Amino acid sequence: MKARFFVFFFFLSLVSQLNLNASCVPNEVLNRKQVRIKLSADKIVTRAPTLTATGYVEDGCLFLFFNQSFNGASVCITDMGTGVVVYDDANFTGDSLVASPVDENSSGFNISIVSGDVTITGEINFE
Repeated sequence: MKARFFVFFFFLSLVSQLNLNASCVPNEVLNRKQVRIKLSADKIVTRAPTLTATGYVEDGCLFLFFNQSFNGASVCITDMGTGVVVYDDANFTGDSLVASPVDENSSGFNISIVSGDVTITGEINFE
């Protein structure tokens, strides 16, 4: 009898926890805007994969994720409409960055990445 009680109690607590988690998820997803990123390099680099990036804007922050890791690159992101620099790092290391605060009503952003003798430029637009 005690074993049945504990199994029932465990099942009841598990179901209530799942309901709490499910009710919080939709609010988090609604605040995200996906971005479309178009990048181009100034020279063709052979034997290296093409740089791609994905990202989104959430709560005034721009999140970008690259398919390659950088070590000591210079990254600058500017607002297309106002020309305001929203992110500037002369020694960027890693494969993701967060730029904040950004204007979610902006027409888009320009991005410039300088790594060694390769310069990559592009546009970041909201979808």
